[in-house]
Amino acid sequence: MMESLGLPVPGETSLIAGSIYSALHPHFRISIVISSAIIGSVIGDNLGYIIGSTAGIKFLQRKPSEKNFIKRVMIYTNNYFKKYGMKTILFGKFITILRLFIPISAGIHKLNRIKFIIYDAIGAIVWAVFYGVLSYLLGQNIPLLLKVLNGLTILIIVIIITTIIVIRYRIIIHERNK
Repeated sequence: MMESLGLPVPGETSLIAGSIYSALHPHFRISIVISSAIIGSVIGDNLGYIIGSTAGIKFLQRKPSEKNFIKRVMIYTNNYFKKYGMKTILFGKFITILRLFIPISAGIHKLNRIKFIIYDAIGAIVWAVFYGVLSYLLGQNIPLLLKVLNGLTILIIVIIITTIIVIRYRIIIHERNK
């Protein structure tokens, strides 16, 4: 929720951690984790939209020295939202930096509020289910993952030692041939 207000709070990290924890502790239900992520995302995005629509322009124009820059950015983002607005809201959930600024920008540019809510809710559902289920499945397979990582660690160590031996052997051969 705080992430959608433009604050860099790790909503995605919390969703992933909660989903993995849910897989490891069955009393902690995945449906609650995903539902909480959806609700937090939608509430936060709507608060961000409200902040953007009520105070966004005033906040951006507080420094007269940056007025021309802000004007250019506003023209660019306004054209962008006209062309890709609802797609950005829907798919922007999957790109962290966009997820931080889309709701506030949508509010600043006064995107259709009903469309914003609908696309934002759909995006939140897809985002939370996607990351929640994948993380849950990862959590269920942590013992297997640890076995694979242990095997890879041993393989990497063998490759490193072999590489060091081969390089050292070539150096010795090269020095003898001088």
